[in-house]
Amino acid sequence: MLKSLELSQKIAQRHWSVYKKDLLANLLPTVSDPIFFILTFGLGLGTYIQKIDEVNYINYVAPGLVVSAALYTSFFEMSYNTFIRYKYEKIYQAILTTPISSFEIALGEYIWVITKGCILSLIVSFIFYFIKIIPLKLLLAAPFLGALTAISCGSLAFISSSILTNINQFQTIFALIVNPLFFFSGIFFPVDDMPNWLNFFLQASPVYHCVQISQSLSWKIINTEEILYHIFCILLFSGIFVPISFFLFKKKMINS
Repeated sequence: MLKSLELSQKIAQRHWSVYKKDLLANLLPTVSDPIFFILTFGLGLGTYIQKIDEVNYINYVAPGLVVSAALYTSFFEMSYNTFIRYKYEKIYQAILTTPISSFEIALGEYIWVITKGCILSLIVSFIFYFIKIIPLKLLLAAPFLGALTAISCGSLAFISSSILTNINQFQTIFALIVNPLFFFSGIFFPVDDMPNWLNFFLQASPVYHCVQISQSLSWKIINTEEILYHIFCILLFSGIFVPISFFLFKKKMINS
């Protein structure tokens, strides 16, 4: 197992070597999006919405946007990027000619996306902490939240990458999965009193649970039981979909 982990780390190191060549260009879109959302919704819409749950609107949306950074980087990384490595660059096929197995490739992808989720959530939270719209405890917890978001949402993206046959099909995934996960997560408005069918979706959404934890560490009254419940739901989700993604990726590599 230690040998597999060491080989998987080589995959993550390979991705970092490529990523850092255009570091600013790679970081900027994911980091800038939450900042523009803060400017648009927090400062713009916030002038018309005084408070939600006795919290200024800009402070209300900020914790969820820390999570959104990991959401989008995990989906892009585990969908488009893994598909390109397989379909066009043939990187995985080349790696399989070495002692590295498909399991170790997949594990390396998860190590890489979790690392990205941690770093990007931390960067966004640091900016928000600097402008005093989130507390220190959320800044310190940001890497943990980024990791939870990255592994849970990344598993969905990795499954789609293993199933889809055309890169244009990812537009459907983003339209029908990523957008609902983002907009109906509680980032921009309370979702506690939504219809029953939507509540079922929320309980199955890892983004919703990550946002709830983030808000609890920012402006909600901390309830340890609720936080543990949300963590449990995220881990349960990951425990189901991560193994499925490993299985489908291995099957894809066998058939390639």
